[in-house]
Amino acid sequence: MSLKYVVINDGKLVIERWAGAVGHAELLAHERRKLQDESIAPGARVLTDAQAATLPETTLDRVHEIAEIYGDSGNRTRISASAAIFGSADFEKGKVWEAEVRKHGVNAIVFNNLEVACIWLGIDLKETQELLDHIDT
Repeated sequence: MSLKYVVINDGKLVIERWAGAVGHAELLAHERRKLQDESIAPGARVLTDAQAATLPETTLDRVHEIAEIYGDSGNRTRISASAAIFGSADFEKGKVWEAEVRKHGVNAIVFNNLEVACIWLGIDLKETQELLDHIDT
């Protein structure tokens, strides 16, 4: 599994890529770390490219556990908007996540296309693709 991200624009934008089989505990730990990362500015926007990931341990009835992290009062980072791109195998889980994190004040939408996600977040597609291409190096 690989859960990696870069923080740009003075902490106002996070670009992340998930790849491989991601365990549920690993995903929970990653989200907790991200929401405590001091390099991420409060109110940041996040783009998550999870197209190359599978979430075999995160069942539909466990998605709420991920979303609940966003409601933790101890979070340093308060994400304002989040665009996530999921592959077809986990798209339904992504839609459940979208509804659950919205309960915690995050404007979230799940997409199946990077270009549309970038337009929605108001970020440059080419720059985002370059960051995603180099995130593992």
